[in-house]
Amino acid sequence: MSHLKERSEKICLNCNAELYGRYCHVCGQENLEPKETFWHLVTHFVYDVTHFDGKFFSSAKYLLFKPGYLSHEYIRGKRASYLNPIRMYVFVSAIFFLFFLAILKPENAIQVNETADKSKSAKDVIKELQGRRNAQEEVINDKDIPEVGKIGSRAVVKKIDEAIIKIQKDSTQKSKVDLDNGDFSGFTSYKTVASYDSVQNALPESKRDGWIKRTFLRRNIEVNEEYGTNGNEMMSRMGEKFFHSFPQIMFVSLPLFALVLQLLYIRRKNFYYVDHIIYSVHLYCGIFVLFFVLLVISQISKIPHLSWVMYLAIIVWLYLFYYTYKGLRNFYEQGRGKTILKWFLLNSTAFFIMMILFAIYGVIALFTF
Repeated sequence: MSHLKERSEKICLNCNAELYGRYCHVCGQENLEPKETFWHLVTHFVYDVTHFDGKFFSSAKYLLFKPGYLSHEYIRGKRASYLNPIRMYVFVSAIFFLFFLAILKPENAIQVNETADKSKSAKDVIKELQGRRNAQEEVINDKDIPEVGKIGSRAVVKKIDEAIIKIQKDSTQKSKVDLDNGDFSGFTSYKTVASYDSVQNALPESKRDGWIKRTFLRRNIEVNEEYGTNGNEMMSRMGEKFFHSFPQIMFVSLPLFALVLQLLYIRRKNFYYVDHIIYSVHLYCGIFVLFFVLLVISQISKIPHLSWVMYLAIIVWLYLFYYTYKGLRNFYEQGRGKTILKWFLLNSTAFFIMMILFAIYGVIALFTF
C-alpha cells in the first residue's frame, strides 16, 4: 500500500468505475492523489526494487533446495508469496547468459581445434590428403562430366600433390596444412559463385549437385571470397554468432521440454500442458543458477593456490543430477522406480532435442554471420 494521500472522490481515475474502498474493484488501481513529490517517487522505486529482491531470494531458497516445490505451490494457486515464474526466468537467464558470454569466448574453442590438428602425425596428414586426391580423381575420370566441370578437381589434385611433396621432404610442414581449408576439398577451386553456377549449368542434370550441397557450396565460396585464408577470423565470427544464439536455443527448447513431460505423464490427467511449462521454467531457472555456480568455480580455480576449488564442481554436478530427479519426484509425486525411469527418458530425449536445435542454429550461424 502506498503512503500517498487517498482521494476524497470515489471515482476511479483509470476506468471511471465507482469506488467502494481504497482500490478499484474493476481495474485494481489505488485511489490516490495523482500529483506526488520527488521523495514519494524515490521511495516508491526503492520499495519496488527491495520488494522484488525480497521475493527473489525467498523464492530462490525453495528453487534450489526444494526442487519442484515452487511449481507445486503455483498450480495450487499460492502465488503472491513468490516471484512470478516468467519474471524469474527473465531475470535468472539474463544474469546467467551475460556471465556465460563474458567468460566463454569462441576463440578458446578455435585454439583447442588448432591444437588437436597439430597433434596429427605427418603420415596421418598425407593419408587424409591422398584420400581427398582419390575422390577428385574419380571426378576427373568420369566420362559423363564435361571438361569444364573437371577444372576445379584438377586444381585441387595439383594443390594436394604439392602439399604431399612438401610434407615428405619436411615433416614439420604438416602444421602448415589446414585440412579444413577448401583448397584441399574442392570448395575454393571456384573463386566466385558465378563460376560455380556456370560449371553446374554445363553438367548433365543427373550430375549436378543437389539443392543442399549446392546451397552449402555456394555459401562456402562466398565465405572464401570474404575471408580468403584467414580461417581463424571466419571461425571466430561464426562462433560468436552461434554462442550468442544460446539464450534463444534454451528459450525454444523450453516448450519442447514441457511437451516431452506431457507425453511422459500423459496418464496424469490432473496435469495440463501449462503445468508442465511452469515446472520447466522453474527447472531451467534452477539449472541456470547451478551452472552459474560452476562457472564461478571455474574462474576461481584459475587463481594461484586455489585450483583445489575445482573439486567443489564435482559436488555441484552430483547435486545437479539429484536436483533434476528430485524435482520430478516432488512435483509429479510418483514412486522412486517410475521417477528414475522417466528421468532417464526425459534426459535422453532432451539431449536429442538439444542436438537438433544446436544443428539448426549452427546452420543459421553459418548463413548469417
